[in-house]
Amino acid sequence: MRDIKGALGQIADKLNQIPTRDDLWSWKLQWAAIGFGVMAIVIGGIIGGLAWIQPAPEKPSAPQPIVITVPKT
Repeated sequence: MRDIKGALGQIADKLNQIPTRDDLWSWKLQWAAIGFGVMAIVIGGIIGGLAWIQPAPEKPSAPQPIVITVPKT
């Protein structure tokens, strides 16, 4: 009986160390928030990098004059 009580005591100690549903739910939310943050940083870095390597826009040329030719009658 003493051996069984000792084994049950060890099992009870191990069960107390197992995370609860609330622990698992809070961990899930934390990992989701970290995942969204990492995705935002990666996407922002890609967009920022592409904007950085984009060539500078050329200066617009002067507008061309509009020439209207009136036919001779």
